[in-house]
Amino acid sequence: MKFSQIIPAFSLLLMSCGSSSDSENNAATENTIVKETTEKVADIVNSKQLFSVKCVKVVYTIKSGMETGTQTLYIDDYGAIAVIDFDTKSKLGPKRQTMIWDGKQTTMVNHENKTVSTSPFRVKATEPPSIADIDDATRKSIGYTKEADETIAGKTCEVWFNEKQNFKYCLWNKISLKTVLGKMINENAISVEELAEIPESVMQIPAGYSQ
Repeated sequence: MKFSQIIPAFSLLLMSCGSSSDSENNAATENTIVKETTEKVADIVNSKQLFSVKCVKVVYTIKSGMETGTQTLYIDDYGAIAVIDFDTKSKLGPKRQTMIWDGKQTTMVNHENKTVSTSPFRVKATEPPSIADIDDATRKSIGYTKEADETIAGKTCEVWFNEKQNFKYCLWNKISLKTVLGKMINENAISVEELAEIPESVMQIPAGYSQ
């Protein structure tokens, strides 16, 4: 239910319960209740949990075409804060980048040329895959079938495979611990560590980097 739909409906319910004789006496109380309800609903909307785990560090091995290496994902506050770190190489050379989502913008740190830039957009790799937020019936309707669970980095994952697209997701708490697209893309978690919070050092910009 949308936020805009909740408050009018709640207000109508309040009005229908009162009589004309005591409506003025209850007006202040009703306004207080509506205000408190508005604030509670806003808190729920603003604190939407993208993932089903509060704080975690996941290290992946990556093979995407000619690119190989590692990728480290940090999630905090159920995804409100996220950091992804790339350390890969290809025929084009090495790629060492860190992208930090602080809830408002992405800070992009290029460790090769020691530069920092920002973007209002969140990196998709720090969000759950789209299949994680749809129900089983919808997954099946778009061509996915559920396969036997797999254990990856010590975590039991729900496996969904799309034969037509030759695409497989292994999901744990809305995080894909293994993503396979034929032989072109393969991301496989080699370690999963649940944390109390993201280390401060992960969010810090190295000294001497230009912005």
